[in-house]
Order: sequence, then structure tokens, then C-alpha cells
Amino acid sequence: MARFPATAACRPVCDTDPTDCSMANKYVSFMWESMNRHLATSEFAPHLNDLFGTPNWKTSLELGGEERRRYLYALYKDQLKKAGAKQVVHFHLFKRNRLKYSIFLVPRCFRWVG
Repeated sequence: MARFPATAACRPVCDTDPTDCSMANKYVSFMWESMNRHLATSEFAPHLNDLFGTPNWKTSLELGGEERRRYLYALYKDQLKKAGAKQVVHFHLFKRNRLKYSIFLVPRCFRWVG
């Protein structure tokens, strides 16, 4: 079973039981400003390893601004797909022209275990 970012394992379930009510859309909210602010602190590293399911997020420490955000979001999306998500969509929520949250959506037919 693939390791899913954010410390949960997952597996597709549509082929076995399409009526299973545990299948649902899953939303993951990234609070970008907070994550970016604490990215380089050592006590935050274990949480980021769990969130991304890999230590590869550390590459982003060499990047800045929008390039860093794009790298981390692409990494998270790639990790979701490696764990079995067939589709991953993300969108942004702004407050007064500032990015406050980014929401990642993993559509139905994906069971989250963990």
C-alpha cells in the first residue's frame, strides 16, 4: 500500500464497491503564509515530512516566493498521485489580494485510511 502524504495510507475502491459511503471527496487545506513562515524551522521539519510523505520539500528552502509555492504544490500533487489518486485539483482562496488558503481536492473513489 502506498504511503499517503499527511500520514494516511490510501487505496482506490471504486472497482470493488462503488456504493461504499466511505468514498468521498477529500479536501486538504494549505495555509500558505503560515507554512512558508515556518518552513525553515527545525521543529516544523517532521511535520512537513509527514505532510508531503517525503523529505523532498527541503529543496524549496533554496527557492523563494512564488517559485517556492509552485514547487511545494507540485510536490504535494505528485505525492497524492503516487499514493493512488487518479485526479488532484487545487484552487486558491484570497483575502484582499493575499493568498490565504490553497485547497487540494481528491475526488471520489479514493478511500483514506489512517
